[in-house]
Parts: sequence; structure tokens; C-alpha cells
Amino acid sequence: MKIPGNLTIDGDLVVNKNSNVKGTAKRNGSTFALDSTLSSRLNSATNSLTSKINSTESRLTTKLNAHKTLIDENTKERVKPGVIWGLHSIDGSIWWRNEDGNGAWNKIQGGLRNISQGKKYVWGTNVHNQVFKCMKPCRGHWELQGGPMRYVT
Repeated sequence: MKIPGNLTIDGDLVVNKNSNVKGTAKRNGSTFALDSTLSSRLNSATNSLTSKINSTESRLTTKLNAHKTLIDENTKERVKPGVIWGLHSIDGSIWWRNEDGNGAWNKIQGGLRNISQGKKYVWGTNVHNQVFKCMKPCRGHWELQGGPMRYVT
């Protein structure tokens, strides 16, 4: 595109591809000459910086996603990767604890007759042989999955 006359831009000018600048440029009232070597250097430096920013952003995104898997979205509670489950012998209340034995037993909503865990969900059946699942890290948001089943694993 060719624009005749003078062009004034109020604000930033962003160039996403290479640019060729000829003639002179003014910055803060000072005039300096631009040649193809300087233009080439500016383009090279811009491309290098853009590459480094993209690489850093990619590494940070990977680290952030790894940490997100350890945070319960409902309670923002830090959860250790290994969790074991237990059911109270009298009332069937549901309890969990860190697998390494650190920390206390934590009670969550619900009551089951048996409990099992898969890769992404905790599963169980109640006294009425209904099947439920809860997405990990499960904190009591059980979804009915039908039945009748006495035991799931």
C-alpha cells in the first residue's frame, strides 16, 4: 500500500513482519539516517527478542499448568498427589487423607458402602446400590451414575 504525503501516527506502531525503512527518522527532535544495515539489525533484534519472549511464555505456561493440577478449584487448597480414602465403619461417612500419612483425616459430604479411585474420579456405591462418581480432587460433589451395583473398582 502506498500512502502519498505525510503520515502521522498517534500511539504505538506494531510491525508483525519484517519492515524496510529508508531515508531519515526523527526521535525526540533528533534526526538520524536509516540504511538497510540498520533496518536489518533492527529486524533481527526484534525477531530474536520475540523468539525469546515466546519461549519464556511457553515454559511459564507449562509450569503454571503443572501447578494448577495440584490446586483444588473449589477450595484453593493445596492437595498432595497421593490421596487415600476411607469409609466410617458405622455410618459410611467419607474420609480422605494424604497417602504419605501427613495431615489429618478429612471428612467430606456423602455416605457410601464402598469406595474406589480411578485416574480422574473417585467412585462408590451406597446402601441403595446406587453408583456415584466425584472428580478428583474430590471434596463431596458426587454425581449419580445409576445402578444397581453393590461394588465398583
